[in-house]
Amino acid sequence: MSEGVQSVHYGTDSIHYTVRRSTGRHSSVRIHVHPDGVVEVEAPEEADSNQVREAVRARAQWIVNHLREIGARQRHVLPREYVSGESHFYLGRRYMLKVQTLTMPEGVRAKSPLREGVKLSGAYLSVSIRPPRLLRVEDGEQRLPLALTDSEDKALRSARRQKVKILLRDWYREHAAAYFQKRLTSLQRNIAWLSVVPPFRLQAMQKQWGSCSPTGVLLLNLHLIKAPARCVDYVLLHEICHLREHNHGNAFYTLLESLLPDWRHMKDRLDNMAEMLLNE
Repeated sequence: MSEGVQSVHYGTDSIHYTVRRSTGRHSSVRIHVHPDGVVEVEAPEEADSNQVREAVRARAQWIVNHLREIGARQRHVLPREYVSGESHFYLGRRYMLKVQTLTMPEGVRAKSPLREGVKLSGAYLSVSIRPPRLLRVEDGEQRLPLALTDSEDKALRSARRQKVKILLRDWYREHAAAYFQKRLTSLQRNIAWLSVVPPFRLQAMQKQWGSCSPTGVLLLNLHLIKAPARCVDYVLLHEICHLREHNHGNAFYTLLESLLPDWRHMKDRLDNMAEMLLNE
């Protein structure tokens, strides 16, 4: 269960944090600084608010340093290069991109083309690609050049980045379709007035996270799969509410609040991450 936003002061900085009570085996207070700058404190049920506050104060320097790093990254969001070492997001977590070129051992002939793909492994988002080939026309025939010119090398690098981008987008699309379907099914079970799971389509967009058509089909932003799970639920519930209340009037927000009391907090989190999540 999550508690309201609280704060402590550290020098000239204010640290705002939420408290989530845990019932697991951890008996200590644990602090998480999420990629969007949200500070979440995971505390056992028996820890009172003073104990939680003191734990935050004890880690204040560490928290402030992380928040400053996040702020610096958000101010300098650069276009993606799709090369190893870049950060990419999935369900609110930051993963390091690792691009690997598929090769066969010398002397071994593949029975079928090497399989390209994307795999989530630990802290890495690994993309395996076949090496792009550049054929040069010489004397009317296509041949593999022994050495590349600068322009050919640039073309190969560009082709490699484009291949990684396409594979990643396909992977995001596959996982977004499965995850959104799963969450819509789960949410529908707990909404008495929603008799069926609403259908949806995916589209990469830069200006909105979702919309609802007059026929009841949800249009969801492909990039939403990069956001924290609670932010995904906020967008899904927002669009579900439009199935009943088409305009953003008082009735709409009353309905949304009944389904997600902390929707404003989730909206703020999503807004703060938007530039990073939408960056291509």
